[in-house]
Amino acid sequence: MWMFLFTFVAKLKLNPVIAMRKFLLLSIIFLSFVANTNAQQYSINKNKYDYRLYSPQYGDPNNPAISGVCSFLIPGLGQMVSGEVGRGLSFLGG
Repeated sequence: MWMFLFTFVAKLKLNPVIAMRKFLLLSIIFLSFVANTNAQQYSINKNKYDYRLYSPQYGDPNNPAISGVCSFLIPGLGQMVSGEVGRGLSFLGG
């Protein structure tokens, strides 16, 4: 991905610093859009499912102990491990 960016900048003869700033700005806008979409899905799931009826099973990705340890080491990693990648990236990036 970085090589694509550098070859694109070289072909257009742009200032690399300005091109990198534009690329990072577009990346942040894209990630915020993805995180917002996942946040809407989270609010629907929160109202739809009752957490008191949940019973853990073997191989379940929603293990709170593993997610807690991962989030302690790297903020947002616990959400990514649990399957909420957009939410984890928003914690990791912001």
